[in-house]
Amino acid sequence: MAVVLNSEKKTLQIQQELTYFNESNDTLTTIVLNDWNNAFSNKNTPLAKRFSDEFYRGFHLAKEEERGSTNNLIVADANKQPFLWERTKKNPDYIFVQLKEKLVPNQKVTFTLSYTIKISSDKFTKYGYSDNGTLKLKDWYLTPARYEDHAFVQHSNNNLDDIANAISDFDINLKIPALLEITTDLNSAKSQEANGFISYRLTGKNRSIISLFIEPKSNFITYKNASFKVLTDLKDNKLNEIQKAVAIDRIINFTNDLIGKYPNEKMLVSQISYERNPFYGLNQLPSFLSPFPDEFIYEIKFLKTYLNEFLKTSLHLDPRKDNWIYDGIQVYAMMKYIDEYYPDIKMMGSIANMKLLKSFNLTKIDFNGQYSYFYMLMARRNLDQPLGVPKNSLIKFNEQIASKYRAGISIRFLDEYLQNNTVENSIRAFYKKSTHATVYKSDFEELLKANTTKNINWFFNTIINSRTIIDYKFSNVIKTKDSITFGVKNRTGAPIPIPIYGTKNGDIVFKQWLDIDACDSTFTIPRSNIDKIILNLKNEVPEYNLRNNWYKLEGFFPNNRPVKFAFMKDLEDPYYNQILYVPSLGYNLYDGLTPGLRLHNKTILEKPFNFDINPSYSTKSNNLSGSGVFAANHYFRNSTLYSARYSLSGSYFHYAEDATYLKLNPTIQLRIREANFRDNRK
Repeated sequence: MAVVLNSEKKTLQIQQELTYFNESNDTLTTIVLNDWNNAFSNKNTPLAKRFSDEFYRGFHLAKEEERGSTNNLIVADANKQPFLWERTKKNPDYIFVQLKEKLVPNQKVTFTLSYTIKISSDKFTKYGYSDNGTLKLKDWYLTPARYEDHAFVQHSNNNLDDIANAISDFDINLKIPALLEITTDLNSAKSQEANGFISYRLTGKNRSIISLFIEPKSNFITYKNASFKVLTDLKDNKLNEIQKAVAIDRIINFTNDLIGKYPNEKMLVSQISYERNPFYGLNQLPSFLSPFPDEFIYEIKFLKTYLNEFLKTSLHLDPRKDNWIYDGIQVYAMMKYIDEYYPDIKMMGSIANMKLLKSFNLTKIDFNGQYSYFYMLMARRNLDQPLGVPKNSLIKFNEQIASKYRAGISIRFLDEYLQNNTVENSIRAFYKKSTHATVYKSDFEELLKANTTKNINWFFNTIINSRTIIDYKFSNVIKTKDSITFGVKNRTGAPIPIPIYGTKNGDIVFKQWLDIDACDSTFTIPRSNIDKIILNLKNEVPEYNLRNNWYKLEGFFPNNRPVKFAFMKDLEDPYYNQILYVPSLGYNLYDGLTPGLRLHNKTILEKPFNFDINPSYSTKSNNLSGSGVFAANHYFRNSTLYSARYSLSGSYFHYAEDATYLKLNPTIQLRIREANFRDNRK
């Protein structure tokens, strides 16, 4: 490409020569080019509808000059004879080029393109032009789409960073005003400077996406590792450059050992990339509250962004259909990193050390334990979705948090089950294969199965490609002096293996994986002086309900959970019946002030049964008053009627002197949704 920037008009004039090599076994008559910049051209594109679905009005209210577009496109052969091409009204962000002759396997075709790119404002997606003269460019040029399963992949721009480009070699001559500077992940060299412009030559091989930043003064700092260079503008004013360099070097070496070496000479880790996919939890904290060390905050932010760029630029999958592999490896690697370098850190950081909060289960959860809880936030509301569905069909919380985290804990679960570094070895082999060729999710599945003798069909059939929940409980426990025979009831029918632990005074005596192949299975284990047997003690399996997972072998009430009182609100503790209390104070004319104590069991995760009672004392009438509600939730996993809530609420107060009323209000609430979870109609 020969690219000339007009910084005043925010345009790129592009002359492009494209050579397409048909590596498939099919004969092609059409080539599909991705033109994602044109998704910003009007209010009716798939991107505009995506903004509307997520209640973002900025794009529809924007000025015309703030939107982007691709204009004046001419496609021709070497003799300047035009090719026929088409851009449909429904999908204006990719182009069909009709070939003049059939392109048989292992043959090439070359054609030229001339077009003008109008760059959009960065206020829509953070990419584009900003008011300070900076241009942050991504997916700005025309390039062939990925070819898979005898067809070109045709994905519209949905603001998901999941463009499916063919792997390409780039040779770009970029001409920009001399007062500007560039930062890119391509190899770059200044070629000449004249007439107030400066030219750069940008080159790279085996790339599917590239990044380009043009700024009045570059904010990126380069860190050199023995492997390659990292350029980053990730913000953190509290650390010096040496501290950042040490953290970056450790992350690079860790990733190289776990996944493989990055194939390119440099990588961009930008603040924009982090802001588009922040670490949920850290980005919710107010600036004055710092429960984590500054070094840790920078490290976890850089690690997440680095892994995202590492995988997206060098693991050549279809990032929309196979998104769970990207997310799963990313979160799995983050969990391994925490295990290795920060094994004792808690989800709440230093807040967990406050004596006032020691009794809260929220402060006892390990940092890696939060991934399961964020997934459960959606599963307990019947809003979770299969990991294997395309990324653009996920609701926003699932796309950015819940499904991403579940993919990671699912791969970690498989790793715990298979042992012997089977998953790590498979990831390294898969990544190595990807650096040389286009790969598919079936390649990942085949590698995993080839590296173990265990049957893991359940992992793909149930964990990845369905939304079946996992829930086991004990039944029929028979204990003798030498052994324990127990039944495990599979409450949902999903044939998923699960670990059983035996503990003595809280210490683990043994652990064994149970392969559940029926709804009800029976097992026998040695007694070994254990006082409690527990399923899924360390939550390796992403299980829906942990409250029925343990059995006490001593006493009259083996499964009776003791009552635990907690102030305000807490995470669910599966080993206690939690009652949360909050002082209350009300007033009405006939009761006067009504101090009371609100008692409820509403933890952060939804429960099948909730109660909330608030007995109070009427200071004016000198007797009891108050209110309360009891509710049961029933979720239907595979129905348009997806939720039913049955509740009974009541209140008892005075309405005149020496006259009281009792109000009872029974309610049934039915919730109906479309099969498409993203449909906002309910």
